[in-house]
Amino acid sequence: MAAWISDNAVVEQHSLYRSCCSTLNEVSNRDYPNSNYFNPGIKCLDMDTYESDILRKSQADHTVDAVIGISTYENNRVLNPRLLLIELRIGYKSASNLSKTEMEKKVTYTKSLLGGEKTIEKEILFIFNKKVVSQAERWFYRQSRTGGEIKNCKVCSVSDFSNIIKSRSDFPYDPIHKAEDIKNSVQQYKEKSEWIDFIKQIKHWCEKAEKYRYTNPSEFAHIVLVIKSIWNEFLQQKHALNDDEILESGILEEDFKFLK
Repeated sequence: MAAWISDNAVVEQHSLYRSCCSTLNEVSNRDYPNSNYFNPGIKCLDMDTYESDILRKSQADHTVDAVIGISTYENNRVLNPRLLLIELRIGYKSASNLSKTEMEKKVTYTKSLLGGEKTIEKEILFIFNKKVVSQAERWFYRQSRTGGEIKNCKVCSVSDFSNIIKSRSDFPYDPIHKAEDIKNSVQQYKEKSEWIDFIKQIKHWCEKAEKYRYTNPSEFAHIVLVIKSIWNEFLQQKHALNDDEILESGILEEDFKFLK
């Protein structure tokens, strides 16, 4: 199943970023001092600051609180970068004071300010404290049956947020070429002491790694780690090599310096 990950590049590339750059945690701490609810590395557009400092509005409450960048992460690939609107209602003790008109006004106005520079995620996150989430979900569900932007609003708690929006580092890399397959392809020559063919197979994987160096650095690093381990083990075992085999091993190390 595809996951959402935070993607700072999306907001950094937006024209509003120069005017109202911040982090989601800083925006949250302004209303909920020293709470540090969010990952401090998640950058955002501080829409309240944009309203008050750039649009010069005396009451900056017509936009959502923050806009972050997200992407979809699936099969080792980052896809579909876009903006995600976020409204913080963490201090609410009840959902009874919510207003459909107000909610929808914030969403539509924020989207108009963002313009068409970047794709905007259809869903909007409204974040409540854990005690109010269930009540808020029921409220949003009832309101969504009347249509409008409210049907795209998704309710979550602060703790839910970290499960919905993950970091790229939360996902271990799943190699294209499995370590076991690389080792098996080389082992057959090692077992027979066919060292020229062994060296050729090592060269094959070195060349394959180089093809990934810039297009897929994670795959490059993975193959290099595996093949370097095999090569170091081979050197440590100090096999009796003939002149041709010694020459070929030297050329290999000269061509692919990451083996040393």
